[in-house]
Formats: sequence, structure tokens, C-alpha cells
Amino acid sequence: MFKIGVVTDEISVDLIEAIEIAKSWGLQYIELHNVWGKNICDVDSATLSKIISIVKKSGMIVTNIDSLTLRCSLSNDDEYSQHIDHLLKSIEIAPLFNTNVVRLFSFWKEENVDEKWDQIFEKMELPIKIAEREGIYLALKMLALAISAQAMIW
Repeated sequence: MFKIGVVTDEISVDLIEAIEIAKSWGLQYIELHNVWGKNICDVDSATLSKIISIVKKSGMIVTNIDSLTLRCSLSNDDEYSQHIDHLLKSIEIAPLFNTNVVRLFSFWKEENVDEKWDQIFEKMELPIKIAEREGIYLALKMLALAISAQAMIW
């Protein structure tokens, strides 16, 4: 049976407003991505505590942390390293919301993607190993590989 939820910032970047609207629609599941104009992984500790409190009081269930991890260029190693740091922050935050799922992306759209599969698989190996070590499931949003589908990998 499917459980229907919503990414809060698809309603509003104001978390309280997003939760109120989601609840008015009869939803009880949310994904946290952008809260008050910042990615959930980029908020300071005080703001993160406030978010945890709001979610807990609301009774909503967080299904996953929507990080921006790997929403970057496949060929930029410095940017990739920064995104691995972002993944680590996502993994640190996830248990605070009683979830073990972190969403990541599949790099920006590239030309000649058929020639880059080895590079893509190579760069996906580290996030997978980190997630395995930490007991985290990765949900992959495929937006960039010249593929028009979305896929959730569980």
C-alpha cells in the first residue's frame, strides 16, 4: 500500500504553513528539503532544533531527508567532494527525524551520457558505501542523465 506525502517546500518554504496545508489535505507524511529558504542540511543547530520540535508537535512523519547531494557536475571533483560532505550531514540529520532514508540526485544533465556510465557508477560507489556503513537507504532522483523518469531505489 502506498503512503502519500509531500515535499514541504513544494507547498511552502515556511515549514509551519507547509505542515498545516499538508494536514488539511489529510496527509501525514512529509519530506524535508528546503525550510525557510535553506536546505535542511544547511540550517544552523538552533534552527534544526526548531524544525525537530515543529515536526514532532505536528504529528507528521518524515519519510526522508531531501538533500541536494550529487546535484552537481559529474566531472567537477571539487564540487563532488563538497557533495559527499553534504551527504554526511544528511545522514547525521536523518535519525533526528526517525528516518533512515536520504534522497540524492544523479548529477546534472550531461551530453553523451552513454559514454559516461562508468564514471557515473564510479562516483556513486562512495555514497553507496557510506550509506551501507551508516544503515541508510538512498533514494535516487534521476533528473540529470538525459532520462525523463524518476526512480526511487530502496
